[in-house]
Amino acid sequence: MNVTSILHLHEIGGKKNQEDYLWPEAGAATVKDRVFIVCDGVGGSENGEVAARVISSEVGKALESADAKPMSEEYLAELIGKAKESLMFHATRDVLGYEMATTFSMLYLEDSRAFMGWCGDSRVYHVRNGKVLYKTEDHSLVNSLVKSGEITEEEALTHPRRNIILKAIKADYEPVEVEGHWIEDI
Repeated sequence: MNVTSILHLHEIGGKKNQEDYLWPEAGAATVKDRVFIVCDGVGGSENGEVAARVISSEVGKALESADAKPMSEEYLAELIGKAKESLMFHATRDVLGYEMATTFSMLYLEDSRAFMGWCGDSRVYHVRNGKVLYKTEDHSLVNSLVKSGEITEEEALTHPRRNIILKAIKADYEPVEVEGHWIEDI
């Protein structure tokens, strides 16, 4: 696979502080990189930006190390589990609280295919010639309502509970539920 350029958009939006974190860090990515991660600290939880930074950095470093295993959903869950240990350490050592959480989305590139991994409502898209071929599925309340037929996709856009996520990576001892999808036709 030939990557010709790396772009990022990193805005604070309506938040008081920047709770998103990119791996590689904003402005540091090169066309030789093969791991790209976006974590969005959960608004309303304390120190979401810390959770985003710790999880994206720990998983990114692990995937770029010489010890990395072949990519799979199980391996990603293992890496996030290890990153959660670091998050728990920060929560305890720095008295940051155990309520911090983040969403997670990742693109892992190989020579002829790509792996998308995610938890929460931060999306990864596979787009070709302006057409969306695949997008990750939000782990959110409104997406579950759309899937069950209770509301339409249009209603989901303005639903009063559209900000409720059902899965996130938290500073706790619960196992992480991540999803993964390989794209062979890139």
